[in-house]
Amino acid sequence: NISDKSLFEIAGNCHDLQEFYFAEARWITDRFISYILNSCLNLRKLDIVFSREDIKDTSTLIRRCFNIEYLDFSRIGHNDIGDEVIEALAYAYHKLEYLELDGCSFISELSI
Repeated sequence: NISDKSLFEIAGNCHDLQEFYFAEARWITDRFISYILNSCLNLRKLDIVFSREDIKDTSTLIRRCFNIEYLDFSRIGHNDIGDEVIEALAYAYHKLEYLELDGCSFISELSI
């Protein structure tokens, strides 16, 4: 069972990390997402499907890691992913090829 401290150590020491996959993680928080995005600028794939913690500040995604090609936020508990986040991602992430948002209830058909 990996700890929050261990995740921060990995992100802090693996600046060339290109893929991060943690399905069903119960400890992924806004703070960690912000840290990994600020530390690993070569990140291309971020998959935190079915994470159970609160992801309430997805705006950190918009400010960093413009190399992102793959994002999977499906079934994340208690998130704030809405139309404004989708529009900002579309505007900023020109390399984005895959975006999964199943279960993100604040998104309208118009933004997709």
